[in-house]
Order: sequence, then C-alpha cells, then structure tokens
Amino acid sequence: MIYPKVSIITPSYNQAQFLEQCIQSVLSQDYNNIEFIVIDGGSTDNSVDIIKKYTDKITYWVSESDDGQSHAINKGFKRATGDIVAWLNSDDLYFPDAVSTAVKRFEEQPGLTLFYGNAVWIGKNGEFIRYFTEIEPYNQKRLLNYSDFIMQPTTFFSRQKLIEVGYLDESLYYAMDWDLWCKLSKTGTFLYEEKLIAAHRDYEATKTNSGGYKRLKELLKIQCRHITGFWPHAFWGFLSYEIYKRNSNRNLLIRFVSCRLAKAISHMSPTAIKFHNTNIKNKNLYGFKPYSHEIPEGYAEIHLPYIDDDYKFSIELMENVDKELYINRTAPSIHPFSLNNSMSIELEIKDENNNRCGGTVKIVRT
Repeated sequence: MIYPKVSIITPSYNQAQFLEQCIQSVLSQDYNNIEFIVIDGGSTDNSVDIIKKYTDKITYWVSESDDGQSHAINKGFKRATGDIVAWLNSDDLYFPDAVSTAVKRFEEQPGLTLFYGNAVWIGKNGEFIRYFTEIEPYNQKRLLNYSDFIMQPTTFFSRQKLIEVGYLDESLYYAMDWDLWCKLSKTGTFLYEEKLIAAHRDYEATKTNSGGYKRLKELLKIQCRHITGFWPHAFWGFLSYEIYKRNSNRNLLIRFVSCRLAKAISHMSPTAIKFHNTNIKNKNLYGFKPYSHEIPEGYAEIHLPYIDDDYKFSIELMENVDKELYINRTAPSIHPFSLNNSMSIELEIKDENNNRCGGTVKIVRT
C-alpha cells in the first residue's frame, strides 16, 4: 500500500523556547511518510543548535535571513514534494494522530482541497487556556464574508491546489492564512472534523495579540479582496475585539459602548443575525463554556498534546461550598496534578448529593 507523503513546513525565528517541543510533536506522529522542512530566519538564539539535534530526522532545514514569515513558509512550500502540505508555526504543537487523521480524510474524499479540525489554546508555558470555540463547519459564504473560523495549525491541504492559487501572499504579515483559505475555497471542497488536531500557543507577543490596528488594516484589505456580500462583517467583528483589548484599563463605560457598537455593526445582516441566534448558544466544546473555565453541566475534558516530561498543573474549584471536584473520577487530595503520559483528564463537579452540577475551575501550570 502506498501512503501519501505529507510535507510539513515549520518557519521559525528566535523561538528556541518553543521550537524543540514543536519539532518533537511532528516527529512523534503515528504516521511515517512525512517530509519535515524547517525554515529558520537566521535566529540569534540557540534555535540552530536545537535544529541540529534532529538533522537525521528533518528532511531539510536552513537558517538564513528572509523577508518575513510568509516568505519563509513559501520557501518551504516550494521545496515540498508531498501530495498534502501543512505548516506548523514553531510555537504550536500537533496531537499525535494529527497527520494520520488528515491523510485518512484525503484518502476517503479524493479531490479534497483542505481539511481542518479542532484546536486547544495553550499559554506560553503550556498551560491549558481554552478550546477554540470559534470553529465552525465549513461554509464558504461565511468564510469569505464573515469570519476566519479555521484555526491555522489544524489545516492540511492539497499541494496541487496550493500551487494553483499561487502560495501565500508575501505582502501580508498578520492574516495570510485567512487569505489563503479564501483563495483555496474557490478551487474545491473543504472538510471539517470535530477532532482535536493541534494546540495553538497564545501569549502577548504573538502577532494576533500585538498587531493592533495594523492587523485590522490588513484584515480589511483581505476582506475587500474576497468579499461576495455587501457588508465587511469580519472587519467590524475584529474591530470590536481590538477596542475591547485597547480599553481594558480605561473607562468601563467607553469600553462597553464602543465594543457593543462595533459588534452591532458587524451583525447588520439577516445572515449574521440568524447564525448568531442559532449557533452561539451551542458553542461549548468538551464541556467548557466559551472563553472561560466554567463547566456548565458539571463535566468537562482537558486534552493536550505532549509538552514535556515535567508537565504538572493544579486544578481547583473556584466555589467549593457544597461542591466537590473529581479528576478522573477521583477526588484529588494532592496538588499539583500530573498528566504523566495520558495527556487527557476528565473533570467532574458534584454537589452534596453526588449529582453533577455547574461550576468554575482554576487551572494553573506549576
């Protein structure tokens, strides 16, 4: 049996604190026919030393100056020879069966353009933050007009289709992934599977968090390039989020009014209103309420890819009056809790009658 080759590109620049974990997550995949390409932008930390530790397992690597992340990724794409391609940024991680899951879907659906799945957000030190509840089943109209609901590190796509659309736009710095999805959406079918594929690291220094209004300007450029409707929903939606961040330490009334106004403008269409009313309320993933550690039904799951041998964290119930927290069906008496090799745990909150009840937990890596 011939197994399709999958080319994975990892761009990196001065990301030594994350790079080795990223490399290990690729090399530990349960799929063997992987072409692994690392494009380093001439790092001045010890990134090159880390890469050299794995040269016998990395297909190709280079460390030289480039013209930014999009250019670096394209360098890898143009060297790739796999039928299926993906890129994994050096601060992100794959779940162990990410590649094999994607390959299976491409084999089941010949002509598939792009596959994507679920993601978990982790912090700078690998701590669990939340699940990416913004994910949606594929809808081209919403992708082009309303939101980038696809989490980049979960994607795998056809190299042939990538070549057809001309790779990443190297003039883009913040949202080149969304632009690529929009271009690829015009070449064939997308497939979403409700399965965890990758962990996305979220911290202050990321481009998404630090891009500010420069990022907004780029998002508007991309939306105007691909929009098929009348109203630039995505731009206004992202603007409301940016206003919220910018005014987090300012007058609460100003923050509330400006944020709500931007959100209201972004929802000024029947399609947006209908989607918001029918889907937002169903956004819980793995038991957690969106953007929080609240467990409304009293049961939740934490799933993480391998991070390191020392991964330990504490989990505490925020409101412990007449409630008990169970981890893997046992009430823990010792903190911190270690994931060991399981990388998955079950959380249950029970009341004094031993029935599941809602509550909020605090999760901190120790």
